[in-house]
Amino acid sequence: MAALTNATFNSWRIKGTDGYVWVNRRGEWVRDPDNTLEERGEIKVLTTERMFLTNEEPTHTTEDLLNHIKNLYGDCLNTLEKKNHDYAGAGNLSDAFHNFRLASELGVCSVSGAILVRLCDKFARLTNLQGSKDPAVSEESLNDTIADAINYLAILHAWNQLNANSAPAPSA
Repeated sequence: MAALTNATFNSWRIKGTDGYVWVNRRGEWVRDPDNTLEERGEIKVLTTERMFLTNEEPTHTTEDLLNHIKNLYGDCLNTLEKKNHDYAGAGNLSDAFHNFRLASELGVCSVSGAILVRLCDKFARLTNLQGSKDPAVSEESLNDTIADAINYLAILHAWNQLNANSAPAPSA
């Protein structure tokens, strides 16, 4: 949010469906977390009616959402197949987790820990890309990073499921 000025101007204050107090400041909705903008003279409240904050957002059907996700999953699977070939090794198709297993063999962390480290890398990149208009690595877009995170979650899920029967029983 831009720095607040001392100028007084008319604004709308609403309690959003999310439970927070929101203020429309010059056409932009911002949170008023401590509910003090009016007290400080920075706004003059014209209404306090409750309304949905998403009225200006485009609406999409459940079918739109499901079709998008189906396409995304297909793209993710295609990328996963290619990257698994490169990272697990073309000559090592018998161990799809080869690259993650290396971390365990080197004593760094478990296979699931190695997957989580890569997932954390993707979350760090997502956090940085969200606030950056000019990333240093432009070859991997925000959406590419999201797709990679989806794939790492799927890999972790597969690792956990495929090894569920071989896990030692918890001690009593």
